[in-house]
Amino acid sequence: RTSQGQALPLQTTSRAWWLLLTAVVGLAFVMRYVRLAEMPPGLHYDEAFNGLDVAALLHTPLGQWPIFFTGNFGREPLFNYLLAGATALFGPGVLTLRLVAALAGALLTPALIWLAWEMAPSLGADRRRLAPWAGLAVLGLLWSQIYARQALRVEFFALLETLAFAALWRAWRGNALRWWAVAGLFLGLAFYTYLPVRLLPLALGAMAALFAWRYRVQMRERRRGMTVAAGIALAVALPLALYFVQNPVSFSTRMGQVSVWQQGIDAVAHNTWATIGMVAGAGDANPRANLPGRPVFDPLLLGPFLVGFVYLLRYVRRPAAAFLLLWLAVMLLPTVLSDYAPSFQRAIGALPAFALIAALGLERSVAWAAGRWPAGRRWFALAGWALLLASVAIT
Repeated sequence: RTSQGQALPLQTTSRAWWLLLTAVVGLAFVMRYVRLAEMPPGLHYDEAFNGLDVAALLHTPLGQWPIFFTGNFGREPLFNYLLAGATALFGPGVLTLRLVAALAGALLTPALIWLAWEMAPSLGADRRRLAPWAGLAVLGLLWSQIYARQALRVEFFALLETLAFAALWRAWRGNALRWWAVAGLFLGLAFYTYLPVRLLPLALGAMAALFAWRYRVQMRERRRGMTVAAGIALAVALPLALYFVQNPVSFSTRMGQVSVWQQGIDAVAHNTWATIGMVAGAGDANPRANLPGRPVFDPLLLGPFLVGFVYLLRYVRRPAAAFLLLWLAVMLLPTVLSDYAPSFQRAIGALPAFALIAALGLERSVAWAAGRWPAGRRWFALAGWALLLASVAIT
């Protein structure tokens, strides 16, 4: 139902809605896996390096597997562990190397569906529309499709942060310890994925401060659950944290290599404008990450994203709106503060937020039109689906 309590077409039965979700998730798996070994052609240097590390792991006793891979500028281990498992099952090859990343890319769609479902009430949106549209919107971003088809660890960061945030919103709404625990597990595992995860505490800390200021009673009621989540996240991430304490060079080397801080505030300002511009202007110029210069959004999804962004600014006092804006801003910092901005790879943590905001803008536009012209409600909803599917088709 809408926020005004009106029933919506295409949602008259639970069975029909679940069939739509199944179709959206099925489309995600098709897009991620069809011709996976041939598209993109060949292995990039980073993919091949991961393959060599996996070959070494398979000849190393499990108890001696590294907690951090120091080669190729340093890499967190979860992706290589999973690659080793896939290689042990299916044998070495290009397809095997890409299977795991493609799985993370495909699962990002149901993860976004879950997150949108949990956040919709606080956003004032119809969750039965927003949830499947969020899962479909990410398929309309070429950025997402490219990284889901390369043997790189970055897609797992996008997946695990989305799952962590979905579990956190579920825990906040119901205050069940099991969901706080699940959120803590996902957060802890995320630290084993990709370097920008180190900024997650900044986003979560800012949200905790906001909630402590505006929702003191609710925060007190959820203190036990938040303690459980934080404790599990810390326990899961502890082995990697201890490694960094003992090997601080591994922690800081890559950040020092790509940082633009030493170039002064002008470089940061230039990167900030370049990062803002990637939404509709010039995107990543790296042909491995993008059609050089193509922006984040195609013309079909740009309008919904801008509507969603303005909507979040208007209702920034809502906790979910503030959270989405904070998530987007914090996860764009890795490309703002590093060279070659805008870098889609370094901004991968913002990918789910971009998709969710675009879906929100489309949902709010359809809701507004349906409120003005109730007789066309069915057609407005169908137009929303058609726009998303058209965006996916031209990806």
